[in-house]
Amino acid sequence: TPGVHRFDWLPKQTMFYYNDEQTSNIGVAVSGTPSNVLLNVWSDGDPGWTKGPPKSDAIATVQYVRMYFNSTSLVEAAFSASCKAAGSPAACSI
Repeated sequence: TPGVHRFDWLPKQTMFYYNDEQTSNIGVAVSGTPSNVLLNVWSDGDPGWTKGPPKSDAIATVQYVRMYFNSTSLVEAAFSASCKAAGSPAACSI
């Protein structure tokens, strides 16, 4: 289903959202180590979520990925200020 997926990776928990509604939360063994972001698609037959098994190949279409480093604000000026404050090198352009 088209929509906006988001996660907030905080020091003590990671919160997952779909269209601005929190769908889950992980508060145990939250990693503090920088990591990769992986986009994936699958169907495991769960009638409540993945709606499988699929009748054909599962296909994901990603319109864009937007990432904010050390920022809780979606305002571009705040994002740019966070990148400048991080110094060099900073993971602010992807």
